[in-house]
Amino acid sequence: MRPSPEAERLVATLFTREECDGLSASADRDLAFLRCWTRKEAVLKAVGRGLSIETAAFNTGATPGTRFPEVQIGHR
Repeated sequence: MRPSPEAERLVATLFTREECDGLSASADRDLAFLRCWTRKEAVLKAVGRGLSIETAAFNTGATPGTRFPEVQIGHR
């Protein structure tokens, strides 16, 4: 794993407030960022809509543990 210099900028626009707070409180911010972003990608792939859904519109959490995110996908 390597540091993500762009993480600060990305967090403010791509993550929920709760996720931002979780990252701020984390002892290993790079790991927490990667965990959160990987979860967001997985959710978007699972619903089959990709980045047409804003990543800040749903919470996946930045801390370890199981999550059950809810994503509003609307009607096609």
